[in-house]
Amino acid sequence: MTNSQAKSPRAAHPPKPRLTVRVGFAGERKNFDPELPGLHEQFAAVLSQIAEDVCSFDREQGGYDPHKAARLIFICSLAAGADQFAAKRALEAGYELQVPLAWPRKKYADMNFKKDSDELLVFNRLLQHEATKAILELDGSENEQDAYDAAGTVLVNHSDVLLAIWDLSTGNGPGGTGDSVRKAIAAGIPVIAFSSTEERPADLRYLDRVGRKPAELRELLGPCLNCDLESGNEVSEGQESKAKFDAKAESKHLRAYYREKERRIDLGLPYSLLTSLLRGTWSVRLRLPAYGRQASENWGKIPDERWVDKPREYFERIDMWADSLAVFYGQWMRGVVATSLVGGAIVVSISLAARFWPARFSSSLLPYLDLVPLLLAVLIVFSRYWGVQRRWMEYRMLSELLRSYALSAPIGGLQIDRHRFHVHHGFSRSWATFYYQAVIRNFGLCNAVMNDDYLLDYKHLLTDRLRGQIEYHDRQQRKCSILHRRIRTIGLFAFSFTLLACLPMPFARFVNTPHQAYFPTALHDINSFAYIFAIVSAAIAGFAAQENFARLVQVSVAIKKRLILLVHRLEQAQLDSDTLRDLAGEAIEITIQEHAGWILLSALREIEFSAG
Repeated sequence: MTNSQAKSPRAAHPPKPRLTVRVGFAGERKNFDPELPGLHEQFAAVLSQIAEDVCSFDREQGGYDPHKAARLIFICSLAAGADQFAAKRALEAGYELQVPLAWPRKKYADMNFKKDSDELLVFNRLLQHEATKAILELDGSENEQDAYDAAGTVLVNHSDVLLAIWDLSTGNGPGGTGDSVRKAIAAGIPVIAFSSTEERPADLRYLDRVGRKPAELRELLGPCLNCDLESGNEVSEGQESKAKFDAKAESKHLRAYYREKERRIDLGLPYSLLTSLLRGTWSVRLRLPAYGRQASENWGKIPDERWVDKPREYFERIDMWADSLAVFYGQWMRGVVATSLVGGAIVVSISLAARFWPARFSSSLLPYLDLVPLLLAVLIVFSRYWGVQRRWMEYRMLSELLRSYALSAPIGGLQIDRHRFHVHHGFSRSWATFYYQAVIRNFGLCNAVMNDDYLLDYKHLLTDRLRGQIEYHDRQQRKCSILHRRIRTIGLFAFSFTLLACLPMPFARFVNTPHQAYFPTALHDINSFAYIFAIVSAAIAGFAAQENFARLVQVSVAIKKRLILLVHRLEQAQLDSDTLRDLAGEAIEITIQEHAGWILLSALREIEFSAG
């Protein structure tokens, strides 16, 4: 982020996404009659209806940037026949064009068009049109059906609505128009079907409902654009979960996120101080790094990178807010835990010591000391009122979702089932899912040419990211192992010291030495110190239970093993987009599963913490 961006008013808060709708198209390449009565009018009417519905959407109330006009994207492969017919109509209606090709454009043209044909001229003219914003050239398989199947999957995965012109049969094999329709319906994407062989009205198909009128699409666009911020949570399943959904609360959380500002004070000072003392390594800081600088470190380029990573340029500025705010609130929460447990134990210990040895403590300090528990209670109540724990978890999951998609976008995005997993099973709240979906919808297709050089660079990028994760878990494992061992040592020492200090007390009154008067007093002092030390060590044990360092070690070991095996497979993998896309999906699933489990555990900790 440049200095000018940092000073810009828009950079003072997390960016609002631009309202965008992606209209995909699948059509008949052969046996298509563009002069079929009523087809032109019906298709133009549907495009106009979608544009009208989107542009009339309340952007500000819906959580979108009110200063930017709605964006309409038409995604089409520009094959001969229905594709070129539809693309022309979309450009006339004011849509921008994004093009997924099954092969690099030269090979795609050779496979689809005769030399110097009118269709080839139209294809090249549409690719060079000023409204064509992205061209994704896949490295399609030598098997023509497989290549079109992959391109059709990419098309469906990047569509919010699918328009289709074909003979309405179900006999198409993989990669055909009928197959794309089946994929879309299975993914919950509404489809408007037009017949390519006979004059008949278009119909809307959605899930198990067929024969609806295209005008009813308006009812489905609303939930698509607000991602169920009003009608329910996509993550939830069953009536019981839906009953717990609070649409007003989700909208409130979204507005609160938009109002966030850059925060630099590290509120995890008590936590950092305690862990530094336990580890014997000084790692205390008072300020967090600037958001832009931290983002540039998180999104650093791979060595000798030869390509322009468009997703990184797009997502880095957006993710820096979610990631840095998650760090801020995470440190705040850790600071609250460390302060309330250890700080409270120290206050109790000092109070006891002042009563055991009143001559050594000023009585004027005791009233002020009694105020500390009240301040700790106020800190806990304020943190819960501010939703520190909730913000920490939600911002962290949002950051992980954004990074995951940024990693998969250069290779054509995730398969629809993998995308569903890391959106709907990531324990992400509806507002975070809305924001994530709105951001990736606005990104659209990645502009890329998947030749060998590009795929090799992407392979290096994926390997570099995985190795970064391995290094992180290696550091996490070492740090948590040290903390776990030393906390156990402190607990064992406290127990032993307390036991040994208590054993001589029954015999103290039978001792007959020149120091007879002093000996019981010394034992009393030792016993009192043991009592105080046990309180402090119990608080440290409670802190360890909250952080669960042993579990974190086990998680890091397990994740590291999986990532090492994945890196080995990646190094041996062939340079084709399908293989790399599958490996990227596995890497993302590992990360999301890790954070989903951690967030679930954190939610349980919050219940325990509030109950305590």
